[in-house]
Amino acid sequence: MHWDNYFPLFHRLYKNNINRYQFFTHKEGSMFDEMEPMLDEYPIPGLFNLMDYIFDEENSGTYNWIVNIDLDYFFQRIDETDITIRIISFEAIDFFIQKIKPHLNDKITVMTIALSPECCGGWDNSLSLMNYFASKLDIDFKIE
Repeated sequence: MHWDNYFPLFHRLYKNNINRYQFFTHKEGSMFDEMEPMLDEYPIPGLFNLMDYIFDEENSGTYNWIVNIDLDYFFQRIDETDITIRIISFEAIDFFIQKIKPHLNDKITVMTIALSPECCGGWDNSLSLMNYFASKLDIDFKIE
């Protein structure tokens, strides 16, 4: 069992509802071979260079999107230490939010945000960034 196993499971159950997968990733994790023909995977900083491209209907079609934001994408653990740092600036995060926000409730039908505290250096880092996203995206988010 691996933390990213829900993608292959979702694919096996609902592949007829999926036109394409677009992943912006640190290139860690696992994918099933059967997803490969439908998969575009981009390394950092691809996300920021391709935002207009991926939301343009000429390139992506008229399909609705499920957007899953893993907060650990914005962090990196320093090898052989217990130190995890945010590697993407708030300026870049604001750019990302500015690009996706107009598509909420339109092209983006579902958006999930994975807190992933174990990959963000703990709950403080994870919740701090989640609260930042929530304030910028007008999401009512509270953990008590």
